[in-house]
Amino acid sequence: MVKNYFEYLKKKSNDYGLAFLKGQTINSATFDDANVEIPGRDGFLTMSNKRYKSANLVFKCNVYSKTGIQEAESEIANWLLSDVGWHNLTWSEDPGFTYIAKIDGGLSIERLGKTYGNVDINFLIQPNKFLDEGQSTLAIKNGQTLTNKGTLSAKPLIKITGSGDIKLTIGSTEFDLRKVDQGIILDCESQTATSLDGKRTQFDKLYSNFSTIPVGNNKISWTGSATVEITPRWAVIA
Repeated sequence: MVKNYFEYLKKKSNDYGLAFLKGQTINSATFDDANVEIPGRDGFLTMSNKRYKSANLVFKCNVYSKTGIQEAESEIANWLLSDVGWHNLTWSEDPGFTYIAKIDGGLSIERLGKTYGNVDINFLIQPNKFLDEGQSTLAIKNGQTLTNKGTLSAKPLIKITGSGDIKLTIGSTEFDLRKVDQGIILDCESQTATSLDGKRTQFDKLYSNFSTIPVGNNKISWTGSATVEITPRWAVIA
């Protein structure tokens, strides 16, 4: 039987003597809104910021090390705190999904003996998690229908190879590209437009806004001589 584990920075927790304790608490992302009281009006008026807040994911673990809890603490800290930015996080209890996470705070191990103790590992996670199948790059045929399998509008990575004026339509959204030189990469998550080698910005070729792929079926078509590849990034609420 495979023990529960999480993987972060391409390393697994059970390689560091960490084992999940019973009674894990899972918190979902929350909608960002505020209840406002208006004089003369009963109840509240809800003001929405039209976004989701990041959430906390806490792994309650036991840690065991033959070489001693002090050395285990050092090894775990040097693993989890070696890069404080946002990284992929997966865990065995939620297969098929990838979170975007960063360590929230430091580590504090409760020492229960010379070789073992308990620790809470706190992650801050982005409010959406990605379906693994939506992380693969798809070669798209002109006129093909692409189905967003998530529950949120997807922000894809689009690679277009070709030159000249190109109009790419995804569902009801149109990308208007002009005077493309060999190709362009559109990242709808970071809202960047670059050359195929990623070295030059190409915003001067884009005459429309970045957009998303709505949930459900979306027909994809384009004008001009080009090939299109899409990494769809299907997502659900974390």
